[in-house]
Amino acid sequence: MNRNILRILFFTISILLISFPAFAESESSHIENPLFGPTSTYRIVKDNDIKSSLDQQEENDRNAQKKNPQYQKSLHQQNAATRQITSSQIEERNPENLQDLLTSDGLFVMTTGGTGSMSNLSYKGYAGFCIKVYIDGILANNSTTGEFDWNSIDINSIETIEVEDVPSLNETEFAGCIIRITTKNGGDKISADVSTASYKKSLCDSWFAHVQYAKEFEKFHFNVGCNVISTGNEFERPDNLGTELYNFSRQGNFNFAWNVKLSDRLKLYGSDMFAYNKLKANQNSDLNTGIEEDVATRNNINLSYSTIADNQTEKNLSQNIFSKIKSDTSLFYNFSNVKYVNNYLTNNIDNTTFNKISLTENLSWFCDFTAGCDLEFQPGRSDCSRVVEKIGAGKKFEIDFKNRAGITSDDGKENNSGIKNNFYSKLTIEPQVIALFWQTSKSGAAILPRLTLSYQGITLAAYREFILPTFNHLYWPDTSYACGNPDLKPEDGWSGFLGFRRNDFPLWAQYKISYYGNKICWGYDGARSVPVNNGDAFYNVVTLGTDISMFNDILRFTADATWTSAKLAGTDKQIMWVPEWQTHAGISVNVSRVLFKADYSFTASRFTDNENTSSYPAIHLLNASITFHITDNFKTYIKGDNLLDCRVPFHDNYYLASRKWTIGLKFER
Repeated sequence: MNRNILRILFFTISILLISFPAFAESESSHIENPLFGPTSTYRIVKDNDIKSSLDQQEENDRNAQKKNPQYQKSLHQQNAATRQITSSQIEERNPENLQDLLTSDGLFVMTTGGTGSMSNLSYKGYAGFCIKVYIDGILANNSTTGEFDWNSIDINSIETIEVEDVPSLNETEFAGCIIRITTKNGGDKISADVSTASYKKSLCDSWFAHVQYAKEFEKFHFNVGCNVISTGNEFERPDNLGTELYNFSRQGNFNFAWNVKLSDRLKLYGSDMFAYNKLKANQNSDLNTGIEEDVATRNNINLSYSTIADNQTEKNLSQNIFSKIKSDTSLFYNFSNVKYVNNYLTNNIDNTTFNKISLTENLSWFCDFTAGCDLEFQPGRSDCSRVVEKIGAGKKFEIDFKNRAGITSDDGKENNSGIKNNFYSKLTIEPQVIALFWQTSKSGAAILPRLTLSYQGITLAAYREFILPTFNHLYWPDTSYACGNPDLKPEDGWSGFLGFRRNDFPLWAQYKISYYGNKICWGYDGARSVPVNNGDAFYNVVTLGTDISMFNDILRFTADATWTSAKLAGTDKQIMWVPEWQTHAGISVNVSRVLFKADYSFTASRFTDNENTSSYPAIHLLNASITFHITDNFKTYIKGDNLLDCRVPFHDNYYLASRKWTIGLKFER
């Protein structure tokens, strides 16, 4: 059955790739972002003389990325392997946090309860510490657990989110996908938002407030913002799962970014983030077990130098070998402390502290170079530390077939597809290689080769996946019930990716195949639990989607479906918790001062164990919102989450919260 499905999907993709030139004659329009590539939205019934709201959003996003040194300091994929969510898209969705935003985009985010609770992202069969999050070019996962704290960043401080199926040069650890976040640094704007939410059993039990301010001067600009969340709700579970669960969160995030223009070629910039969250999740309200207090900071300072001054273009440069050099040096510090009540009778508290210091250099000269060193450690434990060094290089080669394709040069004229340059006519070949070294109680090294080819919207890539063990895996304290394993090998494997996406064709497609080895899981050594490298896995993932905008961008429709085969080696059984099918559809209507959005996600049943003996029920998630622009500066919005009140478990201890309504008021200038 699965082979037949795979053949059908392959046949469909093949037809799309072969037939797209016939569609290239249709009318389409976009504002190209030279830093990222054209938007992938296929637009019909579009008057090129009218600047729509989508046009304006793209132009604003392009200008913000050009001015943002955090975005400019590292390479960004410009192919079918990357999905991008910009600040304009974030603002129009009015998300309460990062998890809310990713869910609205169709990603499978699992939580332990309501707002502020612990979360986990599952993507194409990978989850937990396999999902790596890079913030401003630096890996932000906690080395102790290996996971990212999704509550530790203010959604309003984010400029761009990129979901990458293929790693870029600046990213070393990779398996499944990377969530790449660039924070805001620049602009001249003030915004404030106040909202309240009500779960099914209570009224106005959750309150949210945020303020963000950005100001530009001639040689200095800054961004500062904070958000506060206070929530306490009893959300219902299905009757057969027992009593209600109580969730609360007291959360605050502060962010500050700055940029000093020392000269036309030299800039000093950085960002600082502080996050606090006291929460209680998936326990009855009369117990203290599960109370957690998280504190985290992230600080980075960067020095950027370019031989190309702000008022220069490459055409005006001399042709000597030193005419085009760009260097970005980054110093990063990450601190995290987690207090957790593990026994409500004795109030025993587990306390875990984590520190990370990173020094990274990105250099562009003839080709692109990256080098860096990370020091990770837990204070007070001399045996719990790791040093990781990397050095890598990559080069993008471009072969221009514009004369063969009949496309004009970059003189401002459009071809018959409405494309203003030869973006699709170039064959891009990008080889990369990274050497990685690490020292714990034992030392190791790995070579990470990568190769990506792109042409006419088609992307083909091959690369090595690689994940280091977490501190919990290596250094879990030696107790009567568990201990760590310093002899663990890193998880690693090989992947291939084939994708197709361009803005003059209504459908896009992705296929990914992976062999992933040395998977780490907790086994038993007598009565004690011990992490071991236990088995390999094979992944086959096919995604088909569409993104269509109509009637001068008044109506927009998006949809995608993903089929995932994730099998342990030697079996024909799906890995537990991995859904075989996921679908997502969204629609937005933007008329005058009213914006209506709705999205639906379906996640198929997921097996409870690797023997596939039982499964969790399927999930049907329907969300909708309507925004009214009262004036040019004020808007109010109403959101409904989980409108079908689908209250089922994602998996053990992760439960979908009940229906929730949110009403808010936002000011922008």
